[in-house]
Amino acid sequence: MQILSLLNTYVFGPALPIAVFSAGLFISCKLKFFHLTKPMTVIRGITGAKRDGTSPFKAMSVALAGTLGVGNIAGVAAAITAGGAGSIFWMWLSALFAMILKYAETVLAVKHRRIINENGVNRFTGGAFVYMSEGGRRHLGLLFTVLCIVTSVSMGSIVQSNAIAVSLESSFGLEPCVCGAILAFITFFVISGGFSKVSEITFYAVPLFCLLYTGISLYIIVINASRLPDVVSQIVTE
Repeated sequence: MQILSLLNTYVFGPALPIAVFSAGLFISCKLKFFHLTKPMTVIRGITGAKRDGTSPFKAMSVALAGTLGVGNIAGVAAAITAGGAGSIFWMWLSALFAMILKYAETVLAVKHRRIINENGVNRFTGGAFVYMSEGGRRHLGLLFTVLCIVTSVSMGSIVQSNAIAVSLESSFGLEPCVCGAILAFITFFVISGGFSKVSEITFYAVPLFCLLYTGISLYIIVINASRLPDVVSQIVTE
Protein backbone atom coordinates (compact mmCIF):
# COMPACT_ATOMS: atom_id res chain seq x y z
CA MET A 1 0.00 0.00 0.00
CA GLN A 2 2.94 2.32 0.69
CA ILE A 3 4.20 1.89 -2.89
CA LEU A 4 0.70 2.52 -4.30
CA SER A 5 0.41 5.62 -2.14
CA LEU A 6 3.73 6.98 -3.46
CA LEU A 7 2.70 6.26 -7.07
CA ASN A 8 -0.64 7.98 -6.52
CA THR A 9 1.04 11.01 -4.93
CA TYR A 10 3.92 11.59 -7.35
CA VAL A 11 3.12 9.73 -10.60
CA PHE A 12 -0.70 9.72 -10.89
CA GLY A 13 -1.05 12.93 -8.90
CA PRO A 14 -0.23 16.33 -10.40
CA ALA A 15 2.56 14.98 -12.67
CA LEU A 16 0.36 12.92 -15.01
CA PRO A 17 -2.35 15.52 -15.83
CA ILE A 18 0.31 18.23 -16.25
CA ALA A 19 2.27 15.98 -18.64
CA VAL A 20 -0.85 15.12 -20.66
CA PHE A 21 -2.00 18.76 -20.81
CA SER A 22 1.50 19.97 -21.81
CA ALA A 23 1.81 17.37 -24.57
CA GLY A 24 -1.65 18.24 -25.87
CA LEU A 25 -0.88 21.98 -25.85
CA PHE A 26 2.43 21.38 -27.67
CA ILE A 27 0.85 19.27 -30.44
CA SER A 28 -2.09 21.69 -30.72
CA CYS A 29 0.34 24.56 -31.29
CA LYS A 30 2.35 22.56 -33.83
CA LEU A 31 -0.85 21.71 -35.76
CA LYS A 32 -2.22 25.26 -35.41
CA PHE A 33 -5.25 24.08 -33.43
CA PHE A 34 -6.85 22.62 -36.56
CA HIS A 35 -9.15 20.36 -34.49
CA LEU A 36 -10.79 23.50 -33.10
CA THR A 37 -10.55 25.85 -36.10
CA LYS A 38 -11.53 23.37 -38.83
CA PRO A 39 -14.26 21.09 -37.44
CA MET A 40 -15.73 20.37 -40.90
CA THR A 41 -12.39 18.93 -42.05
CA VAL A 42 -12.53 16.52 -39.12
CA ILE A 43 -16.15 15.55 -39.87
CA ARG A 44 -15.40 14.97 -43.57
CA GLY A 45 -12.46 12.77 -42.62
CA ILE A 46 -14.62 10.64 -40.31
CA THR A 47 -17.49 10.26 -42.78
CA GLY A 48 -15.32 9.70 -45.87
CA ALA A 49 -15.38 6.61 -48.09
CA LYS A 50 -13.62 3.52 -46.80
CA ARG A 51 -10.14 2.63 -47.99
CA ASP A 52 -8.09 -0.50 -47.36
CA GLY A 53 -11.15 -2.42 -46.19
CA THR A 54 -12.29 -0.38 -43.17
CA SER A 55 -14.26 2.87 -43.21
CA PRO A 56 -12.93 5.81 -41.15
CA PHE A 57 -16.14 5.80 -39.09
CA LYS A 58 -15.70 2.13 -38.16
CA ALA A 59 -12.08 2.74 -37.20
CA MET A 60 -13.17 5.70 -35.06
CA SER A 61 -15.86 3.56 -33.40
CA VAL A 62 -13.26 0.96 -32.42
CA ALA A 63 -10.97 3.69 -31.05
CA LEU A 64 -13.82 5.22 -29.03
CA ALA A 65 -14.89 1.80 -27.74
CA GLY A 66 -11.41 1.42 -26.27
CA THR A 67 -11.39 4.96 -24.87
CA LEU A 68 -14.85 5.60 -23.41
CA GLY A 69 -15.64 3.82 -20.20
CA VAL A 70 -16.07 4.04 -16.46
CA GLY A 71 -13.74 7.05 -16.23
CA ASN A 72 -16.10 9.17 -18.31
CA ILE A 73 -18.97 8.54 -15.90
CA ALA A 74 -17.74 7.40 -12.49
CA GLY A 75 -14.48 9.33 -12.91
CA VAL A 76 -16.31 12.64 -13.24
CA ALA A 77 -18.39 11.92 -10.13
CA ALA A 78 -15.23 10.99 -8.21
CA ALA A 79 -13.50 14.18 -9.36
CA ILE A 80 -16.39 16.37 -8.18
CA THR A 81 -16.46 14.54 -4.84
CA ALA A 82 -12.72 15.02 -4.33
CA GLY A 83 -12.19 18.47 -5.85
CA GLY A 84 -15.56 20.15 -5.92
CA ALA A 85 -17.37 21.70 -8.89
CA GLY A 86 -14.20 23.50 -10.00
CA SER A 87 -12.71 20.18 -11.13
CA ILE A 88 -15.18 20.23 -14.04
CA PHE A 89 -13.54 23.43 -15.36
CA TRP A 90 -10.14 21.75 -15.45
CA MET A 91 -11.59 18.69 -17.13
CA TRP A 92 -13.10 20.94 -19.82
CA LEU A 93 -9.79 22.74 -20.31
CA SER A 94 -7.67 19.59 -20.43
CA ALA A 95 -10.11 17.89 -22.83
CA LEU A 96 -9.88 20.88 -25.16
CA PHE A 97 -6.16 20.37 -25.65
CA ALA A 98 -5.67 16.70 -24.77
CA MET A 99 -8.13 15.47 -27.45
CA ILE A 100 -5.46 16.10 -30.08
CA LEU A 101 -3.29 13.41 -28.44
CA LYS A 102 -5.64 10.69 -29.69
CA TYR A 103 -5.39 12.13 -33.19
CA ALA A 104 -1.57 12.27 -33.04
CA GLU A 105 -1.42 8.73 -31.69
CA THR A 106 -3.63 7.44 -34.51
CA VAL A 107 -1.72 9.30 -37.23
CA LEU A 108 1.58 7.82 -36.02
CA ALA A 109 0.05 4.35 -35.85
CA VAL A 110 -1.23 4.58 -39.44
CA LYS A 111 2.00 6.09 -40.76
CA HIS A 112 4.17 3.34 -39.26
CA ARG A 113 1.79 0.39 -39.64
CA ARG A 114 3.08 -2.81 -41.16
CA ILE A 115 1.44 -5.19 -43.62
CA ILE A 116 1.49 -8.87 -42.69
CA ASN A 117 0.46 -11.50 -45.21
CA GLU A 118 -1.42 -14.42 -43.67
CA ASN A 119 -2.57 -17.16 -46.04
CA GLY A 120 -2.62 -14.74 -48.95
CA VAL A 121 -4.56 -12.08 -47.04
CA ASN A 122 -2.92 -8.78 -46.14
CA ARG A 123 -3.46 -7.60 -42.59
CA PHE A 124 -2.34 -4.35 -41.00
CA THR A 125 -0.63 -4.26 -37.62
CA GLY A 126 0.77 -1.33 -35.71
CA GLY A 127 0.45 0.91 -32.72
CA ALA A 128 2.54 2.78 -30.20
CA PHE A 129 4.98 -0.10 -29.67
CA VAL A 130 5.74 -0.13 -33.42
CA TYR A 131 6.36 3.59 -33.95
CA MET A 132 8.32 3.82 -30.70
CA SER A 133 10.59 1.01 -31.89
CA GLU A 134 10.98 2.49 -35.37
CA GLY A 135 11.80 5.85 -33.81
CA GLY A 136 14.84 4.30 -32.17
CA ARG A 137 13.23 3.79 -28.77
CA ARG A 138 12.91 0.02 -28.64
CA HIS A 139 13.13 0.02 -24.84
CA LEU A 140 10.12 2.36 -24.66
CA GLY A 141 8.22 0.15 -27.10
CA LEU A 142 8.96 -2.86 -24.92
CA LEU A 143 7.94 -1.01 -21.76
CA PHE A 144 4.70 0.14 -23.41
CA THR A 145 3.89 -3.45 -24.44
CA VAL A 146 4.53 -4.80 -20.93
CA LEU A 147 2.36 -2.09 -19.37
CA CYS A 148 -0.44 -2.86 -21.87
CA ILE A 149 -0.37 -6.52 -20.83
CA VAL A 150 -0.42 -5.59 -17.13
CA THR A 151 -3.30 -3.16 -17.70
CA SER A 152 -5.33 -5.65 -19.74
CA VAL A 153 -5.36 -8.15 -16.86
CA SER A 154 -5.86 -5.52 -14.15
CA MET A 155 -7.41 -2.06 -14.55
CA GLY A 156 -8.30 -2.51 -18.21
CA SER A 157 -10.94 -5.14 -17.51
CA ILE A 158 -11.49 -5.38 -13.77
CA VAL A 159 -12.51 -1.75 -13.18
CA GLN A 160 -15.05 -1.82 -16.03
CA SER A 161 -16.48 -5.22 -15.07
CA ASN A 162 -16.67 -4.31 -11.40
CA ALA A 163 -18.55 -1.08 -12.14
CA ILE A 164 -21.10 -2.98 -14.23
CA ALA A 165 -21.45 -5.76 -11.64
CA VAL A 166 -21.91 -3.34 -8.73
CA SER A 167 -24.52 -1.32 -10.67
CA LEU A 168 -26.53 -4.40 -11.69
CA GLU A 169 -26.36 -5.89 -8.19
CA SER A 170 -27.54 -2.69 -6.48
CA SER A 171 -30.27 -2.01 -9.08
CA PHE A 172 -31.55 -5.49 -9.96
CA GLY A 173 -29.99 -7.84 -7.39
CA LEU A 174 -27.94 -9.69 -10.02
CA GLU A 175 -25.10 -11.73 -8.50
CA PRO A 176 -21.61 -10.45 -9.51
CA CYS A 177 -20.50 -13.94 -10.58
CA VAL A 178 -23.48 -14.19 -12.96
CA CYS A 179 -22.69 -10.75 -14.36
CA GLY A 180 -19.05 -11.78 -14.82
CA ALA A 181 -20.04 -14.92 -16.71
CA ILE A 182 -22.34 -12.92 -19.03
CA LEU A 183 -19.63 -10.32 -19.71
CA ALA A 184 -17.06 -13.05 -20.39
CA PHE A 185 -19.39 -14.73 -22.91
CA ILE A 186 -20.16 -11.43 -24.69
CA THR A 187 -16.46 -10.51 -24.81
CA PHE A 188 -15.53 -13.92 -26.21
CA PHE A 189 -18.27 -13.67 -28.83
CA VAL A 190 -17.06 -10.21 -29.95
CA ILE A 191 -13.31 -10.84 -30.10
CA SER A 192 -13.53 -14.37 -31.55
CA GLY A 193 -14.28 -12.89 -34.97
CA GLY A 194 -11.18 -10.72 -35.02
CA PHE A 195 -11.00 -7.06 -35.93
CA SER A 196 -13.75 -7.30 -38.55
CA LYS A 197 -16.36 -8.45 -35.99
CA VAL A 198 -15.13 -5.98 -33.37
CA SER A 199 -15.41 -3.08 -35.82
CA GLU A 200 -18.81 -4.29 -37.06
CA ILE A 201 -20.28 -4.43 -33.54
CA THR A 202 -18.72 -1.16 -32.34
CA PHE A 203 -19.95 0.51 -35.56
CA TYR A 204 -23.50 0.13 -34.25
CA ALA A 205 -22.94 0.02 -30.48
CA VAL A 206 -20.72 3.08 -29.96
CA PRO A 207 -22.95 5.64 -31.78
CA LEU A 208 -26.04 4.15 -30.10
CA PHE A 209 -24.57 4.37 -26.60
CA CYS A 210 -23.12 7.84 -27.27
CA LEU A 211 -26.54 9.10 -28.40
CA LEU A 212 -28.20 7.43 -25.40
CA TYR A 213 -25.67 8.92 -22.97
CA THR A 214 -25.93 12.39 -24.58
CA GLY A 215 -29.73 12.20 -24.64
CA ILE A 216 -29.98 11.29 -20.94
CA SER A 217 -27.48 14.04 -20.06
CA LEU A 218 -29.44 16.65 -22.03
CA TYR A 219 -32.68 15.49 -20.39
CA ILE A 220 -31.18 16.00 -16.92
CA ILE A 221 -29.88 19.44 -17.94
CA VAL A 222 -33.27 20.49 -19.37
CA ILE A 223 -35.32 19.43 -16.33
CA ASN A 224 -32.83 21.32 -14.12
CA ALA A 225 -32.50 24.33 -16.44
CA SER A 226 -33.34 26.80 -13.67
CA ARG A 227 -30.25 25.71 -11.73
CA LEU A 228 -27.91 25.86 -14.74
CA PRO A 229 -26.64 29.46 -14.19
CA ASP A 230 -25.72 28.65 -10.58
CA VAL A 231 -23.98 25.43 -11.62
CA VAL A 232 -21.91 27.15 -14.33
CA SER A 233 -21.01 29.96 -11.95
CA GLN A 234 -19.93 27.44 -9.31
CA ILE A 235 -17.79 25.54 -11.84
CA VAL A 236 -15.98 28.74 -12.92
CA THR A 237 -15.58 30.41 -9.52
CA GLU A 238 -14.36 27.28 -7.74
